[in-house]
Amino acid sequence: MKEAINGDAMAFRRRFFEEHADTDGRVPCALTGVPVSPSECHVDHAPPHTFVALATAFLAERRISPDGSHVTAPADNQFEPRLVDAALAADWRAYHRARAKLRVVEKDAHLRQGRDGRER
Repeated sequence: MKEAINGDAMAFRRRFFEEHADTDGRVPCALTGVPVSPSECHVDHAPPHTFVALATAFLAERRISPDGSHVTAPADNQFEPRLVDAALAADWRAYHRARAKLRVVEKDAHLRQGRDGRER
């Protein structure tokens, strides 16, 4: 599911930096306020609509069990499994676009967060 929205996340990062970067090409981290460049940040989902919360709700609404049957099997040069059904992937992207509140965060600050979006 992450792979299906990856393009949206990259587009968000690009637009955010185009609109908000200072003269050094940096924006403040949404968690720490520390200025970060595009290479020093991740795109994160602001709580309570974390990626896990959105994906779980999407699957539950569609009565889909997260058992792995809807994703591709491991393959060479595949870094993340992909949704097999293109229509389901498109539905997920639309669902995500309507609900996700994305933000730019410093990589280290992002990695200190738990799945619920709170610092560990």
